[in-house]
Amino acid sequence: MNFRDYLQALKEQGQLTEITAPVSCDLEVAAIARQEFKKTDGGKALLFQKLPDSDYSLAVNVFGNERRMLGILQDDSFPAFTQKLKNILQLKNQGYPFGNSLENASFLQHKASFDLSRIPALRSWAGEKEPYLTLAVAVSRNLDNGVVNLGLYRAQIKSAKEIALNCSAGSGLGRHLELAKKKNEKLPVALLLGLPPVYWWLAAAPLPEEVNELSFAHKLFTDGARFYATKEHHFPIPDDVEMVIEGELSITETCVEGPFGNHTGQYVMRRDCPLMRVQSVQHKDDAIIPATVVGPPPSENVYFGKANECLIRELIKSEFQEIHDISMPLSTIFHGAAILQVSSLSQRSRRELIEALWQVSPLNRSRFILLVDRDIDLLSFEQCWWRAINGLKSERVYMNGGRIAIDATGLDPAKKVAEDPEILKLLAARATEYKL
Repeated sequence: MNFRDYLQALKEQGQLTEITAPVSCDLEVAAIARQEFKKTDGGKALLFQKLPDSDYSLAVNVFGNERRMLGILQDDSFPAFTQKLKNILQLKNQGYPFGNSLENASFLQHKASFDLSRIPALRSWAGEKEPYLTLAVAVSRNLDNGVVNLGLYRAQIKSAKEIALNCSAGSGLGRHLELAKKKNEKLPVALLLGLPPVYWWLAAAPLPEEVNELSFAHKLFTDGARFYATKEHHFPIPDDVEMVIEGELSITETCVEGPFGNHTGQYVMRRDCPLMRVQSVQHKDDAIIPATVVGPPPSENVYFGKANECLIRELIKSEFQEIHDISMPLSTIFHGAAILQVSSLSQRSRRELIEALWQVSPLNRSRFILLVDRDIDLLSFEQCWWRAINGLKSERVYMNGGRIAIDATGLDPAKKVAEDPEILKLLAARATEYKL
């Protein structure tokens, strides 16, 4: 499903509000979006059609509740989506869903003279100095083997032709940039705006390094998708993207990025951010640009995290047989905080499990891990926390590089209080007598 079809589906479901009054991308849009999301069930998606400081329309809060996120994932429930993931995760190194020769994306117009400031980028918080593209999917290529990677990074517009693209060293784009530096070559990169919504999630999902996002999407969502080539660097892009920004990342220059108000509720900055010099912009004539408003919870981004939880659960369970289930509270989901329901293990085995999770699993950057027994309801954070505090001992707390794990397992079933079965039978038999 392409971006416009998705917006049309939301409109038909009564899940989209079109705003024709003039609204500014400078703080105003973000404030409206935050108020909307705080309404019952995440409010509605918003389409701003008249932006005095831009040449295009802007859509926000497009995945702001479970129903809309499942629409993006093209499924009826998160358990159903989890089963689909489980069936497809064996996909590794199966190549791209397209050949070596791709047609140019003729449905896009090339803008010979462009100014990035005319794209509807958001300044969401008063402390931010320059606007951001928050749903720009970055496409890059490994300069050795040609493998393409998708990633979702914050992109701050620095000038009419420059963008600060904040990719971390361990990300797909970060690895490609390090290789480019070793080869002393600039790294081509493209930012895709308004592509089929499933790619937003795939670009941010913690897929194993050997799994290619485009192949994964082809198998999981879009068997009939058609791909085209971008103008400058011939990156493969799915059909019906709204805008493509192409350029190169410098291997010698960096820039200051931020302040940016992120999910921690604080402003963050980076002083050595990769600098993208833009070479061209291609777009539909009436392009609709998507954005998400980032900030402290509650915010719509947590539903991305909910989809990530489905993927992490299957990856973790396939690698660690002693783990039965996982829950990631929404308010801390982007810190990787996780509660794991595990089998009965020795203390040494539990410690080894935690160390392994921090080294070689999708939770390798998790700031907090809590292990609980199988009798605990993972969906009840109060019950999980109650068990953790009851059994808290120094030897059950593990710390590593600013990360913490608590082992709350090992409760002796013989010591656990429980209702007497015979008394429960008696209560059932005399229920009418009690008149309760």
